[in-house]
Amino acid sequence: MPFFFLPISFFTKEYIAGLLTLPILFIVITLIINFIRGKRNFHIHPLVFTLLSFLVLIQAIVNIYTKNQFIAYDSWAHFFQFIKIILLVLANYFFIRQNVTERKHILQFLKGIFLFLGIAIFVGFLQEIYIKTGCFAQPASFIGKFLESHWSSPRFYEQGSYVQTTNRINGLSQEASVFASQIGIIGFPVILTLFKNKFQLFSKLKNKNIIIYLGLFLLMTALCILIKSTSGLIMIVLAWGILFLIIFNSRNKKIQLAIFSGLMFLLAVLTFIYFVNSDIHNFLNEYLIQKMQSESGKNRTAITLGLFKIFLYHPLFGVGYSGPHLFAATIGHVNDNPEMLSFFLTAPYLPQMSELGQYLANYGLITVSPVIYYFGKIKWNFLKLKRNSATQDKLIPVLNDMMFYFLLFFIIGQISVIRTVNSCYLFLLFLFPAAYEILRKKQQI
Repeated sequence: MPFFFLPISFFTKEYIAGLLTLPILFIVITLIINFIRGKRNFHIHPLVFTLLSFLVLIQAIVNIYTKNQFIAYDSWAHFFQFIKIILLVLANYFFIRQNVTERKHILQFLKGIFLFLGIAIFVGFLQEIYIKTGCFAQPASFIGKFLESHWSSPRFYEQGSYVQTTNRINGLSQEASVFASQIGIIGFPVILTLFKNKFQLFSKLKNKNIIIYLGLFLLMTALCILIKSTSGLIMIVLAWGILFLIIFNSRNKKIQLAIFSGLMFLLAVLTFIYFVNSDIHNFLNEYLIQKMQSESGKNRTAITLGLFKIFLYHPLFGVGYSGPHLFAATIGHVNDNPEMLSFFLTAPYLPQMSELGQYLANYGLITVSPVIYYFGKIKWNFLKLKRNSATQDKLIPVLNDMMFYFLLFFIIGQISVIRTVNSCYLFLLFLFPAAYEILRKKQQI
């Protein structure tokens, strides 16, 4: 069953009360069935949930009396909003810990990531064909109506779906940048790790696996370019940078020299093309260079810096769940431009530009630092397991590297709205503690 976990998480449309999604429905039904069957070990002490609730309750009470300059909000609504987030996270955690219990489940889960990427690539290129040719209009409309996750603002979906309204690829996500982040954060760490460790996931023949990995890597790169999102371009730069570092670390000096020569040649070619080819020049200007200087780019930068400004003023308890009020701390003089007034400051549009900054501003270190400590400890345990294993299981270095790459992409992806409390990220995140317990016990046998 773990083979289908990531593919199901790709379908993020909210159907009821802005909460019920296909992954959540699947998780809840599975947990209920497991409970009825007597599988009630949730792998977490009840005091952990109680402690988290107590911490955020303290935070809510403190914020009632602080009367800080940024926020006017209902602290009890903030408390229950946080509890909802905790419940969603724990439901995903319990689900993975109950259903990934053997080494073969880890392998099935990893193979499922390739199906996840296959669905994403299929939908993405179908949307690109629609944009370029007008074909597949009916599938695009069907996806937009029944499968595509939406923001509360209708401006992106006036013609039925995001891709039909904006002529940009969005997969099944709310918008292009969210889709690009999904591909980058889920796909690139897995492909890079399997390639680095030469892990034979699909075939006993090493070369066949490498062809699969590199072929999918190139397809993901092409799709991230076609998405035309700054987030996608950043994911590409990070992924290709890591790929070249992996190749450079090869012990074969001839390979290192060939790669270095190839990089220098590629850099010269790209520089030449940028100044000669108008299409490439305009593409990079519009979605990377000029975008950072545009009204939109300045707004996003100012909002992100504003979130960290709030955190610096309120590092311990944050300022509570505050929705659009967080924009009050936006850095600079951008609050009066048309996009800020008509889009960011409107009540229905709640997601801030940096989710990491938003969580730090909202909840402070009292609730964020335990999460950082927990996953830091898991990463350290993987590193110790890798160093101390007498009979090395090849999955140990794979998962050790994969966790590092995933966290790196995940943190850098926070420059954009990536919908952190999303099963596609939480499934992969919680795979690591589940896999660690499986492999640790196996090494002790």
